[in-house]
Amino acid sequence: MKNKLKLVGFMVCLIAGFYFWSNQKNELPALVLDNIEALAYGEHGDRVNCYGDGSVDCDGDWVEMRITGLSLE
Repeated sequence: MKNKLKLVGFMVCLIAGFYFWSNQKNELPALVLDNIEALAYGEHGDRVNCYGDGSVDCDGDWVEMRITGLSLE
């Protein structure tokens, strides 16, 4: 009886582990991706940020807001 209980407990742990392992998601939040992009871009250049969907032309895309010339200098 004790061996059967150990076997059932092991099987439950194995099935639960496989379930959680198969449902892993490696998605990064948008803020992290924006920070990575900012670090990769560097501190120089004429960067344009385009946000949303709207009626403003931003390098061939129609967006709600276009922000240029942001700098800490």
